[in-house]
Amino acid sequence: MNSKTPNIAIQLYSVREELEKDFKGTLQKIADIGYEGVEFAWNYGEMPQTELNQFLNALGLQCVGLYAPPAQIEEPSSETYLYAKSLESPFITSGLQNMVSEKKWPAAIEKIKKAAVVAASQGMTLLYHNHQQELEHIGEKRALDIMLDSTDSGIVQAELDIGFIALAGADPVEYIRRCSGRLPRIHVRDVKENKTFTELGNGVVDLESIVREANKAGTEWLVYEQTQPDAADSPIESAAVSFKRLYQIAGKL
Repeated sequence: MNSKTPNIAIQLYSVREELEKDFKGTLQKIADIGYEGVEFAWNYGEMPQTELNQFLNALGLQCVGLYAPPAQIEEPSSETYLYAKSLESPFITSGLQNMVSEKKWPAAIEKIKKAAVVAASQGMTLLYHNHQQELEHIGEKRALDIMLDSTDSGIVQAELDIGFIALAGADPVEYIRRCSGRLPRIHVRDVKENKTFTELGNGVVDLESIVREANKAGTEWLVYEQTQPDAADSPIESAAVSFKRLYQIAGKL
């Protein structure tokens, strides 16, 4: 693979039910597929921080980030930071899609600013992860643009979710360009014409352009996420199919 191409990780929410049944076995399967990194979302398998870090190292997996609600990020003593520090995660991610409205959005932005300051005090950078709601307009601008324009790029960076941007009818490539230098992680999804998510390569998203622009934007990790399998028989198979296609695309550029 081209050395300039971002590495490939998976948001573990994609295999959440498998993790509940067999946490260690599922992570082993993720490593066997070829993923180099994982992004956590609340579930740490009830493993102590040091033990989990050692297990990831044994599998050759890197923790590329943790997703948590702003309330946890605002609390320096929260479990989130204990795991983030042990797993040596440089980033902590959050979102406030349920606060997208003209009345609530200013408060949401202030909440993200506060969380970002606390994250910075703990040696981490906050990433804002969009859902489809942030592509709605508040006045003349999309909520996501207001968030990006209202926050300090030094402490609030982005983890754009390409699938939600595409679902909203916006151009993912334009948003990658807009966030160049502020986009260390991207969530990669594919979308079918009927506006549902599918495995990478089965939809209409121009994945080659996504990967190419991510390279230019300085993105370090492409993070696959899928809410539930579409054409695949299981979340693990879905993850395997999508990894293969993303690896093939990234390897050509």
